[in-house]
Amino acid sequence: MTRRAHVLVYEMAHPEDCSGLARDLELGPLRADSIRAVFIKTEGNGLDNDWSRPLALRSLSAHLPAPRGADARAPMCVVSGGCEGILTPHMVVFACVDNETQELQGEGEGMPTMAALAIGTAVSEPLDATQIGYEAHALSARDVVERARHDAGLDESEVAYVHLLSPWMSAALVLSAPPDAALVARTAHASKPAIRAAAALGAGLALNEIEWPEIRWTSAGPVASRHVKRVAVTAGDTDGRIHALVLGNSSAWRGALQVASIQMSDMLDLQALAAVRHERLLAGFFKGDPPPDGRVRGSRTTMGSDSDIHAFRHFRAAMSGVFGAALGSPRIFIGGGAEYQCVPGGGMLATVFETCAHR
Repeated sequence: MTRRAHVLVYEMAHPEDCSGLARDLELGPLRADSIRAVFIKTEGNGLDNDWSRPLALRSLSAHLPAPRGADARAPMCVVSGGCEGILTPHMVVFACVDNETQELQGEGEGMPTMAALAIGTAVSEPLDATQIGYEAHALSARDVVERARHDAGLDESEVAYVHLLSPWMSAALVLSAPPDAALVARTAHASKPAIRAAAALGAGLALNEIEWPEIRWTSAGPVASRHVKRVAVTAGDTDGRIHALVLGNSSAWRGALQVASIQMSDMLDLQALAAVRHERLLAGFFKGDPPPDGRVRGSRTTMGSDSDIHAFRHFRAAMSGVFGAALGSPRIFIGGGAEYQCVPGGGMLATVFETCAHR
């Protein structure tokens, strides 16, 4: 079976602008049932009172029909606010087509088969409130990443990037728990660090980047001795389910696209950025946090002490300039809350690009 991944990118005039997606669905280049994941970066503030996220999700849902049947897939939809600096509001759509017969340009008899972008997705069974942020959360993340990896047909070594949409402690989950239940937190915002950490470490277990004895479980969530390297986690209201997207490169897939990822040691790690491949960048995904002590290479910054501008808004604006200069594009999906996804003050960047061999 021939499989081909497609990545479509649309700039957005406002948070509800799905006109590019709607046009391609209507004209036929894209089928709704082929969409595996959608990422949207809006111009909201990216904080808890960012209403651009529900606006974008409401508009997007009108173009993604609800799945019908036990085997139908619902796309993973990740919406993040915050386009400070030179970041541009945009949408990235990942789609997968099976049994495609069109031959690649330049690929024929006697030509070597190149590894191409592979996509895998999976969704977990729902977690209950007492499991959120604890061992069961990590084990569920491990299992759903393994299923998504198998869906893509990838070996562990071929996986370049994993993105998880992890459930937070929603009001509905809290109300469903017994009044005296021990919960990692009782609000969505307070639960974010624990649920991102548990999901990231669970994905690391699936990728053999960390082992179970290295994780210690406390009432406030997990504590680990090291971080994972190819994982990003977004928190959201998912009815207790973990959604996983796994990207890698495989010779079993066809197409001109590939994915790569790197770890950055700090905000100015240009050496790492120089190593990441981006011949013709389509999309970039970055997960990181401001340095905990507010210092960059020993120099004091005001990111954590500015009473007017949130630290992460400083961080996104600064990183937009770094990525814009290094990658030549303002189209980067920057997310915060990087517990165990990188070194503190550093980050993880994944890029999806068209290879020179197919240009």
